[in-house]
Amino acid sequence: MAPRLFLGLILGIMGVYGKGDCESFFGALNSTDMLITVSDVDVFDGFPYANETFVHYAGPGSECISPAPPKGCHRYYRVTYSPDCLAISSGLLRPLSGTIDTQEIIDRASGVIKGCGEHVINWSQFCYGAPAEDPIKCNCP
Repeated sequence: MAPRLFLGLILGIMGVYGKGDCESFFGALNSTDMLITVSDVDVFDGFPYANETFVHYAGPGSECISPAPPKGCHRYYRVTYSPDCLAISSGLLRPLSGTIDTQEIIDRASGVIKGCGEHVINWSQFCYGAPAEDPIKCNCP
C-alpha cells in the first residue's frame, strides 16, 4: 500500500473513532443545500512544516472525517461555495473526502477549490493540535 494512501487510511480511522463527530469540530456540514469543503493544509507535521493537504469533507454525500493532528498546530479551512462551483456542486469531488489531495485540487494557502475562488460564499479557519485521538484548539498561525 502506498505511504500516502496508508496515512490517509490511518488518519481516517483515527478521525472516526474515539472522539466527537466532524460537526463538533467544524459546525453543520451535512445539509444537502450546503456546498462545503473542509481541509487540513498542514499534513503531516503542522504549520509551518507541512507539505500536504488532507480533505476531511468534500460536499454533500461525502463522509466527514474528524481532525486527527499527529503533532503541531494544524489549520483546517471550511469553505462554502455557491452552486456555480461545478467541481463541488456536481459531486465530482466526493471521492476526495478522507484522502490526501495528491492532485492538488485544494489551494493550500486558502483551502479553496482551485478555479472556484469567485464562488466562495463563506470561509472560516479552525486550528487544532495533538493529541490525534482528542484534538485540542490551538492558536492559528
